[in-house]
Amino acid sequence: MLQIIALSSQLGTNKTLAVNVYDQAIVLFRDKDGKVVALEDRCPHRRVPLSLGKVIQGELRCAYHGWTFNGNTGACTNIPNLSAKESVPAKLKAKAFIVQEHNGFIYWQRSDSVHVALPPAIFSQAIYLAQNEGIANLTLSMEAYRSVLFDGPEMLISLYGIGITDYFLGDVIETEYSITIDRAADWQLTGRKPSWKSPDYPLIIRSEIFKHTTCAKISLLNSTEQVLIEVYLSVVPDKRSTSRVLWQARSYQAYFDSAPLLNKLKCSWRKNLVKVHEILNANSINKLMLGPSARLQSINVQ
Repeated sequence: MLQIIALSSQLGTNKTLAVNVYDQAIVLFRDKDGKVVALEDRCPHRRVPLSLGKVIQGELRCAYHGWTFNGNTGACTNIPNLSAKESVPAKLKAKAFIVQEHNGFIYWQRSDSVHVALPPAIFSQAIYLAQNEGIANLTLSMEAYRSVLFDGPEMLISLYGIGITDYFLGDVIETEYSITIDRAADWQLTGRKPSWKSPDYPLIIRSEIFKHTTCAKISLLNSTEQVLIEVYLSVVPDKRSTSRVLWQARSYQAYFDSAPLLNKLKCSWRKNLVKVHEILNANSINKLMLGPSARLQSINVQ
């Protein structure tokens, strides 16, 4: 399985990035060619986090005793106190992981026994006006986040100028690759919720959870199913039942073509129409009724 563990933009040249996935500590950095590499974030010498070290000519030097490691193989390539006649024993290695950079994300392959193909493009090919990304650290487990994303996405994500209703449009649709549910949405002014009096809502919010991954997508569509906004999320399980949400979003020309005049005026100066919430209302989540998320029990993310 491929797991998104970081945004590409988080990892600069000659920098380290420490991440946790479940209870696995990983350090990311770029080798001399700019390729992303990953090691277990623990020096095999004294167990000091390697993320505290420095990247020197594409290799990672531990901050404690200066042992240096190759990011592709994990091999120790230098020990400062060895004499000129001594060589580094081949058995001295840090654990190396397979990582790949794609679609603006960094993917970690959880098993190195077989090659796993990278996913295709994550967004529509329509003309987009803006692309944004971000990170949200949450005191909510991965399983709970995905459940709320299906039952009450408005508690986790805000789309500027859009009101999300509780009205489902049809049944849950399950395919080989994902589980999807649609609900009605409406244009709104700031602070005004969609009216229950509206017999027909002009917009659709589509929540899609991908099987065998920790990824999901929220799409805003008009009545002809033109895509207006897309938000792609990876929910990374972190320590102590917390989560880290890595996301990218695109706003498309169709949003402005479809929006009422007042929404166009209010949104014309905004660069980001998407907000992924980091502070959640626990009381509202507790009161959220179990809905289509009951179907998520069939999804395997291992």
